[in-house]
Amino acid sequence: MFSTFSSVPITVVSTSLSSLSTPWSTQTLSNPPLCASSPQSAKLTHDPDLEHQKILGFGGAFTEAASLNFNALSEKGREEVLRLLFSKDGLGYNLGRTHINSCDFSPKSYSFSSTPDDFDLTHFDFSVSHDQETMIPFMKRASDELSQSWDTDLKIIASPWSPPAWMKKRVNSDAPRSMLGSAPDTCLRAPEEYAQVWALYFEKWIEAYANQSISIWGVTVQNEPEFAAPWEACQYNPETELSFVTSHLGPLLRASHPDLKILGFDHNKDHVNTWSDKLSPSPYIDGIAYHWYAGGMDRLLDGAQGTANLHRLKSTLKPDDFFLGTEACHCPSTGYAGGDVKVAWKRAERNVHAVLADLAAGSRGSIEWNLLLDKVGGPNHLGNVCDAPLLALPDKATSPQISMPAPFGLPDFETQIPVDPPAGDSWSASTHLKHGSLPSSVEVGVLIQPMYWTTGHITRFLRPNSTPITSLMSGNNVLTKGGVNDLGRVGIELTFFPCEGSNRQTFTLDASTREIKTPSSTDPNKFVCLSSKNDPGFKGLLLTTCDADLPENTNSTSGKYEVAEEVIVNVEDGSCLGFMELENGGNAVGIRSGSQLSSFDDQAKCKGFELYDDEFHHEGLDVCLTTGWPQLQGLSFNDAEGNVVSVLLNEGEEDVKVEIDGIRFDVEGHSVKTIKFG
Repeated sequence: MFSTFSSVPITVVSTSLSSLSTPWSTQTLSNPPLCASSPQSAKLTHDPDLEHQKILGFGGAFTEAASLNFNALSEKGREEVLRLLFSKDGLGYNLGRTHINSCDFSPKSYSFSSTPDDFDLTHFDFSVSHDQETMIPFMKRASDELSQSWDTDLKIIASPWSPPAWMKKRVNSDAPRSMLGSAPDTCLRAPEEYAQVWALYFEKWIEAYANQSISIWGVTVQNEPEFAAPWEACQYNPETELSFVTSHLGPLLRASHPDLKILGFDHNKDHVNTWSDKLSPSPYIDGIAYHWYAGGMDRLLDGAQGTANLHRLKSTLKPDDFFLGTEACHCPSTGYAGGDVKVAWKRAERNVHAVLADLAAGSRGSIEWNLLLDKVGGPNHLGNVCDAPLLALPDKATSPQISMPAPFGLPDFETQIPVDPPAGDSWSASTHLKHGSLPSSVEVGVLIQPMYWTTGHITRFLRPNSTPITSLMSGNNVLTKGGVNDLGRVGIELTFFPCEGSNRQTFTLDASTREIKTPSSTDPNKFVCLSSKNDPGFKGLLLTTCDADLPENTNSTSGKYEVAEEVIVNVEDGSCLGFMELENGGNAVGIRSGSQLSSFDDQAKCKGFELYDDEFHHEGLDVCLTTGWPQLQGLSFNDAEGNVVSVLLNEGEEDVKVEIDGIRFDVEGHSVKTIKFG
């Protein structure tokens, strides 16, 4: 192995917070010297012969908001967006998602059937005239760019947010029928004619798009079926979604579009297994779609939960079925509006972590939410503004030939005005370049955010049919306990990884309160503690509020523990803390990377743990308890041409050295590095 890798050309691509002005910095190594293994280096080991699922690809969503922003740019600006997102010079996205009818990222609600009780859809707008204005042209141009650059087709998945209002139940007896919000369990009216016409609507919409030369590769049954959102929504539970698919949608689409993929669920990871257990046995379901959200007002748990549930999902699906991440974005607002490049970089790191963890668990790919938004993250007709890899700032274009009037203004389709002006509006063109934009993008009013560059470390190298290979990152305690643990927050899952020495693996047993605690991310003088019960959605223990910080008259949720003969026991109920292995053997990472801390009644499952030197250590497996995941991460792949590609992410402040097959690489703090062997 050593001689093979040292004799092939090695391409090293790097992007870091400290050098955002030169992203995707590329170095080619020929015949690099082999090194002796060092205790001062972390090590990424992998086996190219142990391949896992083939990757479908990566992409983003052609929302109406994205399309309006695309249209607001000059022609040169649009060409730059297409190059950045779909060409070989850019991300090379090959997956897309769009909405059937309006969604929250539309300026207003709309559908293609406004005639009540039109059960044959005689009055359906078969020209889909609304979408012809901006969305369909954007998709066509993206498809052309991808085809010219990569000689491959754009796979588009369509998701409904809401049926037309006349098909829906009233939210309450006094409310008018509306596309906004949803009645519980199912939004569809009784009798069955309304479910049948909604299934027919899918078919008509797919055919209407085909007539516009847009081929739909797959559909999800419903976007976020558990959420009665204040915007367009339609709730189902697992039973009612299965009933709709089995009795209406599945038979109709199988007959008219037999190659179309039907994906169930399309919501968050906490309940993905419950829904999959119900939906996946259906012959009409080809796969499960999931989102990365976790809720909370600060949204800092998004992309941070549910990896173990994906391993469970992989172990239970039918052999030919798959699962795919269909929506992920950061909210609220944009990195540009906030004006802090360190926050924007943290968002970029979270993207890389989430995609790598999902691929390791068995996901076939990932679709970002909006491809392109305005400076505050809109338009969104309910004010749910969010981030995107690219932002359209036509008023900031520096080229005099294409500069737009009304500097610092929002486009005329944006109705959500922030309380404070976007901080990025004070940036000069040189500041844009320092933070990752290119001269070619600044000239035409396109802002490139850090998450664009970090995403490219995956999408440009892992083309369709690439495969994760079995990999293990061993940290070798190369990091220190310094700094703030940004994952020391309530709701983070407790996992096991090889010991790296970082503050994400710092735990102490408080002798007075009997709580096991780790420093809080929000206050260096406070702590968060291990919970006492397994979370019903994630199955393992989470971080929770320590008793000292509970509001008055609030019940404790933290566990009270003692150590006895290498067993850590909950003194209140006699349960013990144990190692819950990832299912499916951990897929591409094995059981030592991400298995969960869980509460067990059987003490035989809890042997081998020690708490010492601020670490919660399992001697037999040589792993340490971790808040979420380590700062240093890595995963290897066989790319579509058979070359080994390793992606490394360092979320810590310190530079580290990582050995891969006898070759040592420097990995800067807060950086992403992609290494291609061959």
